[in-house]
Amino acid sequence: MLQVTIKIDPPERDELGPADIRAALVDSVNALAEAARLHVTEALPIHLDKPTPFTMKAIGVRKARPGGRDVEAEVDVLPLQARYLALEIFGGVRKAGDYATTKLGPLIPGKDAPRNAYGNLPRGYVQRVMQQPGVRWVKLRPDKPPALIRRRNGKTQILALIVEEARYKPRLPFYDLVEEALSGAPGIVSRRLDGLGS
Repeated sequence: MLQVTIKIDPPERDELGPADIRAALVDSVNALAEAARLHVTEALPIHLDKPTPFTMKAIGVRKARPGGRDVEAEVDVLPLQARYLALEIFGGVRKAGDYATTKLGPLIPGKDAPRNAYGNLPRGYVQRVMQQPGVRWVKLRPDKPPALIRRRNGKTQILALIVEEARYKPRLPFYDLVEEALSGAPGIVSRRLDGLGS
């Protein structure tokens, strides 16, 4: 999350009243936040490999309110998408029990699996293929999680694998993109805040 403060000069006598200035300030802060949201969204395909439509809707804005004590807007990753995009922003390790993993670890496509347009296993693929003859979970190595295989015409196809962990390096410079969108706007002071998807 990035906090943005706009510094303005006090109004001259006989100019706009405080309510007018506050309304204009709220509108300006919200316009800047929306511009930053759009900038980050447009950059997602540059930094992420084939983002899904769900990921493309990940960036949100909590708008400034006219009646609020402070005039603040937040540009942030929405909570559902933050469960996996945090790894793309900060890096880290995804392991068993984390969002979208199995009890044994992350599920990844095997070399013989079909992939959808985004490079992932098609939705419901494991459940469907498990109903086919010759498909089962096996341990390829005793000390590793199982793989989903299919025996067909005397050959073994690897359809999916469970891995112990998946390591991520930071790929999405979220904060830099927000600051980039705001650069050049007069009176802008931005400050990074801890947290994501709050």
